[in-house]
Amino acid sequence: MLKQSLLIAHHQELLTAKAHRSDFHGQVAQVETAVKLVDGLKTAVVTPEEGLN
Repeated sequence: MLKQSLLIAHHQELLTAKAHRSDFHGQVAQVETAVKLVDGLKTAVVTPEEGLN
């Protein structure tokens, strides 16, 4: 009975860890998207001097 309880607890821990990992990967993807958007804004914005060149 104890062995079964430990296995169930371990399985729940694994599921929690997988959920956290998935959430982390989603956050990383959001940051990567934000960085790409900021980089796009940097290249889209030019100063008047740059526009003359």
